[in-house]
Amino acid sequence: MKTPALLDARWADERVLGWQTKLHRWAAQDEQAAKAEAYDQQQAAAQQYPPQQGYPPQQGYPPQQGYPPQQGYPPQQAYAPPPEPAAPAQEDTITQLQKLGELKTAGILTDEEFAAQKAKILGS
Repeated sequence: MKTPALLDARWADERVLGWQTKLHRWAAQDEQAAKAEAYDQQQAAAQQYPPQQGYPPQQGYPPQQGYPPQQGYPPQQAYAPPPEPAAPAQEDTITQLQKLGELKTAGILTDEEFAAQKAKILGS
C-alpha cells in the first residue's frame, strides 16, 4: 500500500500542473481579448475620417521667360558614297617602255612615234 506522503505529493503535483494550465489558458484569453480591442479601436479610428479622394490634379508650370525656344539639331549632311574600287593597276612603266622598244625594233613605230609615246609614258 502506498504511503500517505507519496499520495499527497502526487496530488500536489497534479494540482500545481492544473493551475499552471489554467493560468496559461487565461493568459492566452487575455492576449486574444487585447488584440480584439486593438482591432476594434483601429476600425473606429478609420471610420472617423472620411476616405481620401486622392490628390488634386497637378497644374503645369508656366513657361520660363528669357530663354529662346529650343531648336532641333540641323540636318546632317549626307556623306558622299565611297569611291569605286580602283581599276586594275596599269602595267608598270618599265614594262610599257620594253613593249614600246620592241615595237620600234620591229619597225612598227617610227623614231618620232616612239619618242612621243615614251614622253607620254614618262609623263614629261
